[in-house]
Amino acid sequence: MAIVDIKSKTGDWTEPRYAASLTAFSKTAAAVTFAVGLLVIIGWALEAPTLKSILPGWVAMKANTALCFLLLGTGLWLIRPGRSLPAGRLIGAVVATIGLLTLCEYIFGWDLGIDQAVFKEPAGAVGTYVPGRMAPNTALSFVMLGLALLVVDARTRGRLHPSRFFAILAGSMGALAVFRYVYGISDLSGIPHHTHMALHTAVAFMVLSAGLICARPDRGLVAIAASESTGGIVLRRILPFALVSTFVLGWIVAWGQTAGLYESDEGTAIYAAAIMIVIAFLASSTALALHRSDKERRQAEEQLQSVAQFPKENPSPVLRVGRDGRALYMNPVAGALLVREGSKTGNTVRCEIREHVEAALRSGQSSEFDLAYSDGQVFSVICVPVPDKAYANLYGLDTTERRRAEHEREVAVEFLRLVNEATGTRELVRAAATFFQRESGCEAIGIRLKEGDDYPYFEARGFPQEFLLLENSLCERDKTGSVIRDKDFNPVVACMCGNVICARFDPSKSFFSEHGSFWTNCTTQLLATTSEADRQSRTRNRYNGEGYESVALAPLYAGEQRLGLLQLNDRRPGMFSANTIALWERLSGYLSVALAKSSAEEALLESEAHKTDFYRKTIFAATEGKLVIVAKDEFVELCASAIAKWTVRNMQEFGEMRDEVGRLVQSQGFDQSRAYGFIACVVEAAANAIKHADGGTAFLGRRDGALFFGISDTGPGIEELTLPNVALTRGYSTAGTMGMGYKVMIKFADKVYLATDSAGTNVGFEIAAE
Repeated sequence: MAIVDIKSKTGDWTEPRYAASLTAFSKTAAAVTFAVGLLVIIGWALEAPTLKSILPGWVAMKANTALCFLLLGTGLWLIRPGRSLPAGRLIGAVVATIGLLTLCEYIFGWDLGIDQAVFKEPAGAVGTYVPGRMAPNTALSFVMLGLALLVVDARTRGRLHPSRFFAILAGSMGALAVFRYVYGISDLSGIPHHTHMALHTAVAFMVLSAGLICARPDRGLVAIAASESTGGIVLRRILPFALVSTFVLGWIVAWGQTAGLYESDEGTAIYAAAIMIVIAFLASSTALALHRSDKERRQAEEQLQSVAQFPKENPSPVLRVGRDGRALYMNPVAGALLVREGSKTGNTVRCEIREHVEAALRSGQSSEFDLAYSDGQVFSVICVPVPDKAYANLYGLDTTERRRAEHEREVAVEFLRLVNEATGTRELVRAAATFFQRESGCEAIGIRLKEGDDYPYFEARGFPQEFLLLENSLCERDKTGSVIRDKDFNPVVACMCGNVICARFDPSKSFFSEHGSFWTNCTTQLLATTSEADRQSRTRNRYNGEGYESVALAPLYAGEQRLGLLQLNDRRPGMFSANTIALWERLSGYLSVALAKSSAEEALLESEAHKTDFYRKTIFAATEGKLVIVAKDEFVELCASAIAKWTVRNMQEFGEMRDEVGRLVQSQGFDQSRAYGFIACVVEAAANAIKHADGGTAFLGRRDGALFFGISDTGPGIEELTLPNVALTRGYSTAGTMGMGYKVMIKFADKVYLATDSAGTNVGFEIAAE
């Protein structure tokens, strides 16, 4: 089982790959120990000396020793993480008991019968004092290893683990026995009359002890060795090499002495020199490795610090909030926002944020929401939950300017729609006043437009009547009431409104905009901190006297033409900002263009009306009142009393209509002369409709004792400029005909009515029977 992120008492985190390697070694040690014990048992069963003693003349491993190795190998396998720990402890207790009983036999001279209980060993075996009995150091090692298994997870108040101490003692005794064999020393125990430890027994003790120490890679020095700390690097590099190198050097020195290459004192000097070289090598190589490690660590730390600076240097807010709604981290921007609402790191954030964090942690899905502040600043926030850590990361983006631009674009589009839909100056100004009052939120609004020399209110909302009477005129007047004029004979327009209309402004002053608008959020403060020279005129101060603190004046210009101004007033201070003033200026520009266009259209319509009236009067007088130019709706009223109706599109329909009209005329008591004149007029009117417009709709009716005939077509109509020629000039025609139609009708009819435009011509006449 791999060990991942195990915390040692030193505070270092173990590296998973190292921890896994140590755990694998512990399992291998258990298997090797078990295999050694099993092979020796087989050797005793088969009487195979090689399995019992490896080489002839060497001390054999006793049967009860092999049995204990079988048990210890099984116990080490069982105490692995996730395995049956009680069974492993039980095995440790059994092995410790066997070793303790054997020691008692040595100490007290007992023979408990456990030495030859399974296999019989003849007397006189190599290195054997009592047949079948394990060596005393072997028995003591089993006691140590059995106790190590028994207390494998126990620790003292000082957080020490006794099992490691026992395992190290057992391994040390195994190492001493190995040294005896390798260095050719007769005995290292100093105990007379005892059985010697076999070589493979000593090696098995060393392997088993190392396996027990590595069974828990999250503790003590093993945890340090498995970590990426400096101590772990040093331990992994030095310890194995130091153990192996000193052992090999000792063997080489001992071999040289045995071979007679040098005396013992020379061997000691050689050994000391060799150890110095090894230590110097270890120190140098370790220093080099640590230098590289520290360099890499510093680079990693610098990289981490650089990465850690990323949220701190982010101009947008970055925030981490726990499930309980407490701020765990914030960058400076987020910190400023939380301080604004009275919170800080470790404090609970506002309810709106906490609700979104809780919802995101429940669903496990990211969400996005808007966070608005009282000063108008708006953030779009993405909430990314981290459920396993019970917190969410929040990333904000200041969308105030984008939303303001979007809002201003929507406002401008709406205003342009109102402007385009308005018909006439009066409707345009009323719609604009309603719009500005709604969008600005100001209690009073006025629009001044030029009228003669002055700029009175054309539309005003929310002002007291007395205020309007006093402020309506902007021109300065003398005692006689006449307008005062400057040296260029221009009227003198007073007060701040006059400054704005006449473009008298200093853009360096905070209360003037770059485009000449005046604005302030506190008239009281403005009057107290500026002079008339600063304001560039003597102000009446009626705004402030009426209690208006927020005042904005935007000029209405159409090219060089000064149309007037837009005025916004409110008793509340702080109603405007540079952005809103810029918006009102832009909309005022749109209004100025619309006003200029509307004024031009109205002037044109007035001119057309005058021209039409002139034509009407001229033609009426020239025909002695017989030809009357009427509007189309007036002509429709004339045809309302129709007693007959025809559609005339060709000569056949024309003939049928003419005959029927003739009969109806005669039935009305017309004499022959007047009936002839009536039919002649009908023929001329209908013929014109067929020639100029492919026919039309004819009507016959009674009107005030006279008979009325009219016909309407959908032709191109008659241009006003040609009306005098059509009606009065003999032989004039717009279609190349003889041009007698209207002259005939004027001659015979009592009244001739004409209504014409681009949608068609409507002509009618009336003749009384007598």
